[in-house]
Amino acid sequence: MTVSNNGVAASNHIAATYLQHEAAIQLTHVPFGGTADMLRALGDGYVKASVAKISEVVESVDASKLRVLASFTEERLDGFSDVPTLREYGFDIVLGSARALAVPAGTNPKVIDTLSRAFRLALDDPEHRGKAAERKLNLHYMDSAAVVRYMRKQEEFLRETLPRIGI
Repeated sequence: MTVSNNGVAASNHIAATYLQHEAAIQLTHVPFGGTADMLRALGDGYVKASVAKISEVVESVDASKLRVLASFTEERLDGFSDVPTLREYGFDIVLGSARALAVPAGTNPKVIDTLSRAFRLALDDPEHRGKAAERKLNLHYMDSAAVVRYMRKQEEFLRETLPRIGI
């Protein structure tokens, strides 16, 4: 089966390859330069499936153009209660993606504090939360220490997993 992704070794490619490995299935990975192209290939029938972030496909799902078969999450997604997790199918696969605000090393601590407070305020803004909910985007704030712990855990996971799945 052909599966589009947004680039070799990008998060969507890793997720599809991990599923391929754990499910012992054969997939032909078709990399594209970005999400829009990989989803266009799916919509146009060039590929049979794609692994994408939920916020990237929610409009197409709502318009009945795409159907979500499973999530790579620990629990079913808000707004997609009818979509099982891969764990429910018997595959212990949980993958996600996170974004972080970064500054150059040596940045003035007052600047860091100002940016951190502004980021938190923006994240918690009711209008922003509402738009994120419309796109089925789960928001989770982590302070600097939590982000570093998360990144190190992800780095360890990738260091162990990528060679095992052939990336």
